[in-house]
Amino acid sequence: MKSNKNNQEIKFQIEMETLEIERQSEPKKTIRLAEKNLKKILLNRISGKTGEC
Repeated sequence: MKSNKNNQEIKFQIEMETLEIERQSEPKKTIRLAEKNLKKILLNRISGKTGEC
């Protein structure tokens, strides 16, 4: 039986790494890259791309 996505509860688990910003050589660049990568992950999860084969 085909399941209906409207009736399903979709849960996403995102594992994050904690970075010690003060020890990075370029902390602002690190923060920008982390924000960009998080945005990509969220958009891919919403569109159904999980990265699994």
